[in-house]
Amino acid sequence: MRQYLEETPLLDFSHPSLTALIRDRQWQSLPEEARVGAIYEFVQNEIAFGYNTADDIRASEVLRDGYGQCNTKGTLFMALLRACGVRCRFHGFTIAKPLQRGAITGIAYQLAPRSIVHSWVEVELNGQWIELEGHTGPSLRAPGLGRPPDLTRRRGRAPAPTFRKTASITALVCLTRPTSFTPRTAAT
Repeated sequence: MRQYLEETPLLDFSHPSLTALIRDRQWQSLPEEARVGAIYEFVQNEIAFGYNTADDIRASEVLRDGYGQCNTKGTLFMALLRACGVRCRFHGFTIAKPLQRGAITGIAYQLAPRSIVHSWVEVELNGQWIELEGHTGPSLRAPGLGRPPDLTRRRGRAPAPTFRKTASITALVCLTRPTSFTPRTAAT
């Protein structure tokens, strides 16, 4: 399990910009679930959505750029989590161009590659691996999970995640309005 905490060339969490961010935000002093939530909210809300020069850039470069997409924001998210002692791992899959039709239109669809890679991060919390997705934008609703319960509002921040479990699917659901982070794995 140690490999899920290791620094790698992309997850360069000992870089001075990352260590300063972690120190300034005091994430390591938070309980584990709150730590994950605070880091998630930072990556989702303070790192804009945009395409970096490549998918395989270091976390410190994503932070410097101030923007990213699922792959590069995931790199930054994982580096911050690991630096704060939270085990995490990467998952991804390829989406064929025909499946992108409708989501991507016009000239963008014509110029789109034959396939793209989509990725997400899994975090170990309370002995369970939880899929975290949605750190690229303001909201995500996982099919079949329904609307999560209302959570307490806090200082106008963008949507925060709540953990839910339905049947064999563990997913992250982001609310569509500002909330505080209250993770939980709900009973099926």
